[in-house]
Amino acid sequence: MIKVSEDWALGADSLQWILYRRHPRKGRDDTWDGVSFVGSTRAILERCMREKGVPSPVQAILLEGLPPTFQEWQTTLCPDCLETAADNSVTLSGTDDAPAVAQTV
Repeated sequence: MIKVSEDWALGADSLQWILYRRHPRKGRDDTWDGVSFVGSTRAILERCMREKGVPSPVQAILLEGLPPTFQEWQTTLCPDCLETAADNSVTLSGTDDAPAVAQTV
Protein backbone atom coordinates (compact mmCIF):
# COMPACT_ATOMS: atom_id res chain seq x y z
CA MET A 1 0.00 0.00 0.00
CA ILE A 2 1.27 3.49 -0.82
CA LYS A 3 0.36 5.78 2.06
CA VAL A 4 0.65 9.37 0.89
CA SER A 5 -1.21 11.19 3.60
CA GLU A 6 -2.63 10.55 7.01
CA ASP A 7 -5.92 9.53 5.41
CA TRP A 8 -5.37 8.09 1.90
CA ALA A 9 -3.45 5.19 0.36
CA LEU A 10 -3.41 3.15 -2.85
CA GLY A 11 -2.93 -0.59 -3.13
CA ALA A 12 -3.80 -3.42 -5.50
CA ASP A 13 -4.68 -7.06 -5.66
CA SER A 14 -4.60 -9.36 -8.67
CA LEU A 15 -7.78 -7.79 -10.10
CA GLN A 16 -7.75 -4.06 -9.37
CA TRP A 17 -6.33 -0.94 -7.81
CA ILE A 18 -7.75 -0.29 -4.34
CA LEU A 19 -8.20 3.18 -2.87
CA TYR A 20 -7.96 3.09 0.93
CA ARG A 21 -9.15 5.59 3.50
CA ARG A 22 -8.06 5.63 7.14
CA HIS A 23 -10.81 5.49 9.71
CA PRO A 24 -9.88 6.39 13.27
CA ARG A 25 -11.24 4.07 15.95
CA LYS A 26 -11.65 5.17 19.55
CA GLY A 27 -9.39 3.23 21.88
CA ARG A 28 -8.11 1.01 19.05
CA ASP A 29 -5.70 1.22 16.16
CA ASP A 30 -7.00 3.03 13.10
CA THR A 31 -8.19 0.87 10.22
CA TRP A 32 -7.63 1.27 6.51
CA ASP A 33 -10.81 0.50 4.59
CA GLY A 34 -11.03 -0.07 0.85
CA VAL A 35 -13.41 2.57 -0.51
CA SER A 36 -12.99 2.17 -4.30
CA PHE A 37 -11.99 -0.83 -6.39
CA VAL A 38 -10.97 -0.10 -9.98
CA GLY A 39 -9.85 -2.79 -12.43
CA SER A 40 -10.26 -0.72 -15.56
CA THR A 41 -8.62 2.63 -16.23
CA ARG A 42 -6.57 5.30 -14.51
CA ALA A 43 -9.24 7.84 -15.53
CA ILE A 44 -11.91 5.91 -13.61
CA LEU A 45 -9.59 5.66 -10.60
CA GLU A 46 -9.08 9.43 -10.77
CA ARG A 47 -12.84 10.00 -10.91
CA CYS A 48 -13.37 7.74 -7.90
CA MET A 49 -10.73 9.71 -5.99
CA ARG A 50 -12.55 12.96 -6.73
CA GLU A 51 -15.91 11.49 -5.74
CA LYS A 52 -14.49 10.17 -2.46
CA GLY A 53 -12.98 13.56 -1.62
CA VAL A 54 -9.28 12.85 -2.03
CA PRO A 55 -7.51 16.25 -2.06
CA SER A 56 -6.02 17.20 -5.46
CA PRO A 57 -2.36 17.16 -4.27
CA VAL A 58 -2.86 13.65 -2.84
CA GLN A 59 -4.55 12.51 -6.07
CA ALA A 60 -1.54 13.70 -8.05
CA ILE A 61 0.85 11.70 -5.87
CA LEU A 62 -1.26 8.53 -5.99
CA LEU A 63 -1.76 8.70 -9.76
CA GLU A 64 1.83 9.63 -10.62
CA GLY A 65 3.43 7.01 -12.82
CA LEU A 66 0.31 4.87 -13.25
CA PRO A 67 -0.29 3.76 -16.85
CA PRO A 68 -3.67 4.26 -18.55
CA THR A 69 -5.06 0.86 -17.55
CA PHE A 70 -4.78 -1.56 -14.63
CA GLN A 71 -3.92 -4.36 -17.07
CA GLU A 72 -0.98 -2.37 -18.42
CA TRP A 73 0.21 -1.64 -14.88
CA GLN A 74 -0.12 -5.31 -14.02
CA THR A 75 1.82 -6.60 -17.03
CA THR A 76 4.54 -3.95 -17.21
CA LEU A 77 5.10 -2.74 -13.67
CA CYS A 78 3.98 -5.70 -11.62
CA PRO A 79 4.42 -8.95 -13.54
CA ASP A 80 4.27 -10.93 -10.29
CA CYS A 81 0.75 -9.54 -9.82
CA LEU A 82 -0.51 -11.69 -12.67
CA GLU A 83 -1.03 -14.54 -10.24
CA THR A 84 -4.75 -14.76 -9.73
CA ALA A 85 -4.93 -17.07 -6.74
CA ALA A 86 -7.66 -15.87 -4.42
CA ASP A 87 -5.35 -15.70 -1.43
CA ASN A 88 -2.74 -13.53 -3.16
CA SER A 89 -2.80 -9.78 -2.85
CA VAL A 90 -0.41 -7.02 -3.79
CA THR A 91 0.66 -4.17 -1.60
CA LEU A 92 2.59 -1.18 -2.72
CA SER A 93 5.11 0.09 -0.23
CA GLY A 94 7.25 3.15 -0.36
CA THR A 95 8.21 6.32 1.42
CA ASP A 96 8.65 9.92 0.42
CA ASP A 97 12.34 9.17 -0.15
CA ALA A 98 11.99 5.90 -2.05
CA PRO A 99 9.85 4.78 -4.98
CA ALA A 100 6.97 2.44 -4.36
CA VAL A 101 7.64 -1.25 -4.87
CA ALA A 102 4.96 -3.80 -5.60
CA GLN A 103 5.10 -6.95 -3.53
CA THR A 104 2.99 -10.08 -3.54
CA VAL A 105 2.01 -11.03 -0.01
